[in-house]
Amino acid sequence: MAHLFLPDADCVARIHGQLEHLLKIQAGSPFSGRVVRLSQEGLSTLVETAFWAGLQSNEGRTTRVRLAVASPDQVPGAVCFACPIRYEVPEIVKLAPAVPLGYYLGVALVDNGFQIWGFARELGIRALDTIAIETAEPGTVRVDVGPYRPFAILDGRSNEIIAATGTDLAHFLQRKLEKAFPPSDILETQAIWRDCLALADLVRMILADGHGGAVLIVPTDSEDSLKYLSSFPYRFKVANTSVRDVIRTELSDTDAQGKLFLDLLQTPIPDELKNRILGNFPRSTWGGWRAAMQAVAPLAGVDGAVVMTRDLSLLGFGAKIEFKPGSDVPVNKFQAKPGDQPVVSSRIEDLGGMRHQSAARFIEANKGAVAIVVSQDRHVSVMNWDDTLNSVSVVRNAEWWV
Repeated sequence: MAHLFLPDADCVARIHGQLEHLLKIQAGSPFSGRVVRLSQEGLSTLVETAFWAGLQSNEGRTTRVRLAVASPDQVPGAVCFACPIRYEVPEIVKLAPAVPLGYYLGVALVDNGFQIWGFARELGIRALDTIAIETAEPGTVRVDVGPYRPFAILDGRSNEIIAATGTDLAHFLQRKLEKAFPPSDILETQAIWRDCLALADLVRMILADGHGGAVLIVPTDSEDSLKYLSSFPYRFKVANTSVRDVIRTELSDTDAQGKLFLDLLQTPIPDELKNRILGNFPRSTWGGWRAAMQAVAPLAGVDGAVVMTRDLSLLGFGAKIEFKPGSDVPVNKFQAKPGDQPVVSSRIEDLGGMRHQSAARFIEANKGAVAIVVSQDRHVSVMNWDDTLNSVSVVRNAEWWV
């Protein structure tokens, strides 16, 4: 077996350097004494083993799995095996289909080697000092370092350092959809940001479903955009605003509860009674839009595109884009990674299949729209019209941002 990620490889050294930097930041915290410091040799073993596991299959199923380095006592809700399993390619391949949704395989360093101890809940993984690895697709692994998710995309060749935060796609969509934050309305500012987070969640869900799909995000006054659809068989009679409504209801409820807390604190009643009342208040909710979005994601599996407005009103699904084959569309594309990079002029035929080409033609005709295309091979492209380039701008590998 060839070794692609040796301990002295630049990508391994940069991952190790970032982890050490985060551990220094955390030094002195209540958890710092329990941190296991990984060597570059250990990181090399972790990445190399996960990479080769990702190239294997089990009964025809590709090995897609997430692994996190953490000891069981650091992970609330951990599910531990009675006997730890060796951290080896065959064991990872066998265990991958058994990992529950929202969990990692928990990996611990034991006597200078690694063992798989069980399942770790995603919410239980502490962000600041954790290395996590995902076999995103055969021949590619994502490496998360603390809050950087992903920090690196490794394929043994380009080995890109991304240093994304998991909200990069939301930030990008907020700019491209021109969803401005009103400075005098903090609740609406939070609502707009959660709208963008919800769209990024939708992309994650479509990726997880594995069928791919397209999402067209059109201006709120959408009738001009819809005339460029050759058919829209599953357009809703009334737009579905459930995601938008949940976001604003949660914010309104939280705001009302906060004001009630302040009123209660100022009342002339004993502190013991105040504490009892406060203790029985319902907890504020956050992220309820995810449940609403889970009803939207499967719609992308139907042939055609899901159509939403900028304010997250769902108009329907199965939309087919009307275009004239052979007509030229100016396209420029770049990758979703930091730093200066060339913007590459491209032919529309080089974007991919008809789903990509149709989306690009829709954007040319509807310069106020944004299109998100998720391919079956788990790659994401985001398209919008760029006035400075006078062309369709395409971000490739936007899955690195989620």
